Amino acid sequence: MTFGTMIAQKKQDDPTFLPQIPRCPLLQYKMEATFNGIPMIGKPDAIDLDNFILRDYKTGKKDWDKKRADETDQLTMYLMLVYIIHKIPPEKFTCWIDWMQTMEDENFNLSFVEPIEENIKHFKTKRTMADILHFGKYINDTVKKMQEFINKKEIA
Repeated sequence: MTFGTMIAQKKQDDPTFLPQIPRCPLLQYKMEATFNGIPMIGKPDAIDLDNFILRDYKTGKKDWDKKRADETDQLTMYLMLVYIIHKIPPEKFTCWIDWMQTMEDENFNLSFVEPIEENIKHFKTKRTMADILHFGKYINDTVKKMQEFINKKEIA
């Protein structure tokens, strides 16, 4: 995660860094909202609220593919926040996972797989309001289970 955070920060600070990965007007755009009394915070790597584009930059050794991009809840959470704050339905957005393949050397140092240009993959994905509602149920169920766990510990 540290390597990915460093790359996202460099992408934000240096407009010439990794030009193969499209930018959006808002980088590391912090969104805060409350859902059913639950505070939520999200910072998508790149978002364009006027042209309805959401991009998440990924680094890592584990391959990203279309299926993984379609299933990641991170984009769903960001679009849930966009809907709560800006009232823009998720169907309007085109989402992208931009994956930069990394490798680890014998000293556990991470770096990009070279040549970088050939090892960047872009996966287009979409979300629907049904996805947002399902994710909201998941959040509610998780918080409920957490509270039940706390209550059991207090009784013991």
